Amino acid sequence: MKVFYTFGSDSRFPFCGGWVEIDADNMKQAHAIFRACYPDREPGILNCSD
Repeated sequence: MKVFYTFGSDSRFPFCGGWVEIDADNMKQAHAIFRACYPDREPGILNCSD
């Protein structure tokens, strides 16, 4: 499955105004891959605007 992580206008996001696409078997795996590249700023909260 393809999962999209979007970023709002906050300049603290990795790709302000853009998005990242992750190919994974499920959402749990997608979140783990995303977090490996873009760690949570606050524990338990993904570093994106989704």
